[in-house]
Amino acid sequence: GAGPETVFEAARDGAAALAPFLPGEASAVDEDGLTVLLHAVDAEQLEAVEALVDAGADVDDGDEDDNGPLHYAALLGAEGIAELLKERGASLTRTNADGMTPAEVAADEGHHDIADLLATPNAKQAPAAQQADKVVGGRRVAPEKGKTGTTLPAKYLEKR
Repeated sequence: GAGPETVFEAARDGAAALAPFLPGEASAVDEDGLTVLLHAVDAEQLEAVEALVDAGADVDDGDEDDNGPLHYAALLGAEGIAELLKERGASLTRTNADGMTPAEVAADEGHHDIADLLATPNAKQAPAAQQADKVVGGRRVAPEKGKTGTTLPAKYLEKR
């Protein structure tokens, strides 16, 4: 037919194209090990991402380099998608094969609004005080009073 051949193409086309494949194929994985959700995030299809999560797609299923959907959103600077995934409980502390969290990936790409968003845990995540030393807060200073200067780790500062 004229429509997308696979659920993966549909995810890239958007929520309307994707609808006929859901909920049955919400967790499908292609031959490269990429989930439908990763395809939707990569194509920056916010409504498709929401439809997939609603249909039961795992918000933390990653690729072979351990990049989860949130890493993809962080890399692309897709703030709406990052916010949605965070709200739906995607891990903010998960690290990829390079040892980077989604917030660190965002900061590395210069997406500071997203780095800020992802450096601040949800209520159901660990308290901010425990994460303060691990996360990149973009322009935000760590929660403890009296800390001065940047919150970016040295490895980012050395690159500039």
